[in-house]
Amino acid sequence: MRKVLMLVTALALAVPSLAGLGAGDILYNPDLDFSGLTGTDGPFYTDGLPSWAMPGGLVSSLTADISGVPGFDAYTGTVESYVYYVNGVDATGGLGFAYRINLAADSAGGLVRASLASANWAPVDISDAGSDNSGSSTFSDEATLAWDDGDPYFIERDAVGGNPQWQFRLGIDGTSLDPEGFSALVWFQTDATFFTTSSVSLLNGGAAGAARVLAVGVPTPAAVGLGMLGLLLVGRLYRRA
Repeated sequence: MRKVLMLVTALALAVPSLAGLGAGDILYNPDLDFSGLTGTDGPFYTDGLPSWAMPGGLVSSLTADISGVPGFDAYTGTVESYVYYVNGVDATGGLGFAYRINLAADSAGGLVRASLASANWAPVDISDAGSDNSGSSTFSDEATLAWDDGDPYFIERDAVGGNPQWQFRLGIDGTSLDPEGFSALVWFQTDATFFTTSSVSLLNGGAAGAARVLAVGVPTPAAVGLGMLGLLLVGRLYRRA
């Protein structure tokens, strides 16, 4: 019995912890650990790519142009968005979403924040979130702590709409995106089973932009009808048995 208990304990310790993101939560960059800055004590987002972000599990992708917002300096470039099967096979295990921002040479600079539109996110569970260090960004020489890998300072979730948002810099610490820079892949593991086209807003104090992205969706009436039909057929087969 003692050996069995030791094996169960070892397996439990081997399971990686997930950086769940509930409404109103904030997850900080792991680089902030022991820094003494805001976020030094976490909680931290996951560092690196999840196992499901592989070509074999890719469901759909979109690269869309960034459009300016009247009255503000314009961000230009593209935003890439990706949808994956979390179980690598189908949507029954949920969908994973990943995003990368690419700024063009003629773009405004100093991009510090991205925010997905709130539609459809509120009821969705985000069991893990993170960033993969694969970007190219800039930082202030006066910062206490800074990085150039395009990771955000923190990833958060709106307390009302439930939509994910991420910020690259806090004060002078962290990083930002300038012309020809690009972010790391910021990703979210969800229990959503549908996706649709939505939007992301890109901001700093004096510039703005927006782009189309793939994000959480809801079933269409046709899909709901097919699901109900399937349940009825299962019920009839069960009664006959």
